[in-house]
Amino acid sequence: MSAKKHIVKLLHLYCYANEELKEDEVFIKHKGKKIWPVNKKYASLKPGEKIEMNVEIPDVEEGELLSLEVWDWDLFSANDHLGSATMKVDGPGGPYLVDMRPSSTEETARYSIQWQVPWSE
Repeated sequence: MSAKKHIVKLLHLYCYANEELKEDEVFIKHKGKKIWPVNKKYASLKPGEKIEMNVEIPDVEEGELLSLEVWDWDLFSANDHLGSATMKVDGPGGPYLVDMRPSSTEETARYSIQWQVPWSE
């Protein structure tokens, strides 16, 4: 018997502290692939800002640890991995809020992601 699968909806990204001087140019990756924002390279965020994500990740197995990477886009150098957010998908519920774990002890950026697993119809 295979594990039950769910859709995980990413609702909002919150910026508590940024890495760059004015704002971060943020994008999200899942399993090495950029999943947000969909129609542009990045979304600009300043501390205290929240932005709607409206992203669905299908076929997440019940009990799976879903890991997302938060990146800062850079034009003239390599993109910066700001950190990761991990959520355990136990079944329908939420919305939940998960904090990003910084990628290093020197990292100053702090983000949270609001997510949920909708009930099946």
